Amino acid sequence: MNQRTVSEESKTSTQQSARTAGESLNVFATVPRDLVAPLRRELERLGAGDLRAGTAGVRFRAPLEVAYRVCLWSRFASRVLLPLASFATPDAEALYRGVRGIDWRAHVAADGSLAVDFVASRSRIEHARFGAQTVKDAIVDQLRERSGTRPSVATRRPDVRINAHLDRDVATIAIDLAGESLHRRGLRRDGGPAPLKENVAAAVLDFAGWPRMAAAGRPFIDPMCGSATLLIEAALMAADVAPGLEREYFGLEGWLGHDRTLWQALLEEARSRRRDGFARLPPMAGYDADPRAIAAARANLTSAGLEDRIEVASRPIAALASPWPEQCGLLACNPPYGKRLSAGRGLDQLYADMGRVLVQRFAGWRLALLSPPGAHNQPAALSASGSRRLDNGPIACRVRRYEIPAARDEPHAYGDGAARAIDVNADMFANRLRKNLRGIGRWARRQSIDCYRLYDADMPEY
Repeated sequence: MNQRTVSEESKTSTQQSARTAGESLNVFATVPRDLVAPLRRELERLGAGDLRAGTAGVRFRAPLEVAYRVCLWSRFASRVLLPLASFATPDAEALYRGVRGIDWRAHVAADGSLAVDFVASRSRIEHARFGAQTVKDAIVDQLRERSGTRPSVATRRPDVRINAHLDRDVATIAIDLAGESLHRRGLRRDGGPAPLKENVAAAVLDFAGWPRMAAAGRPFIDPMCGSATLLIEAALMAADVAPGLEREYFGLEGWLGHDRTLWQALLEEARSRRRDGFARLPPMAGYDADPRAIAAARANLTSAGLEDRIEVASRPIAALASPWPEQCGLLACNPPYGKRLSAGRGLDQLYADMGRVLVQRFAGWRLALLSPPGAHNQPAALSASGSRRLDNGPIACRVRRYEIPAARDEPHAYGDGAARAIDVNADMFANRLRKNLRGIGRWARRQSIDCYRLYDADMPEY
């Protein structure tokens, strides 16, 4: 086969020499589209430079140390890719030729194992399996020709995972330093029936402002904690624990360009920070109406080393109360959607109970809620102070932030002149009435209507 063009050779050799010299590398961190903005801020904090955000991730320049830090410390990224070469791929022969032109002896052991992830868009090569097979053949053929032996294929936890991405007939070939999605922290032993991905949980907490609240020692409660994903992610954030510290596998460890001394130093630093951070963990608790969920939560907290630091108990939302009545903090939860969980079990009642309990018992707290869009997926009597799109896997969702109003203990004058405490349910009704009024008012103004009615049928929970 013909060798690569001069420009292709230049791209690869520049990246390899930069790694050798400890200079900046081109790196690409992939992420779900709704997490691009928090990932960009995180990469900047981790020391990445020349950041360029796209729809599927963030490109940046950084030395190998920062690329390793992203693998270990990123709460949002899915993969960390180290590009080796880019070249035109008008057909399968060009793809094979371009891949074979990379010196794979610098990356893959001839007696090791590899796997290829192949994704194509707007390209003449569309079939993922055919594309992955072509890339694999090119690597294996080169190594067998040069060493007399060839690596094996391992779809699960290979020594080296190679990412091939085609866009508009241009291929980019990269080493996957993560090896498997970074949302897998290595802490969760029981995911439950509808688990929340850890990077989505981190985005909920980031939007809620939890890192600042945790630094101030504010408490945290998940009133519908399931298998404790939000609880564990909140604890890792609060205690300054690297989310990847307990992972058993990283793709970088089998890569021939791996700097083991550097990686071990970063792991030791992370372990030291975890020891210090666990000592200052703020008060935290989780509750769930399902005892099986609490059993899963306890197993996962034990796996994370948090079983003695976070209280969990089986408790329905109607019985929810704070163990720290003198403090205000953050409530965050991912309640049932009625799709895989609690279908037909009265989600309307769940949200009505949530609104009532929060107003009565959690005045001054903040709430972060991940749920599908729609007024029926919000707690009664509360209006969101902020909202943004945050899909939970294939389910379209929004994360909403609520500031639960401080308790009102001033007297209310009724017609007979008697001073009585404000009825909480009446206050909730008034808040909902105002909210509906704002919504219908906008519609009425657009229609040039200045006379309309609000009906009690619009508020079935009352």
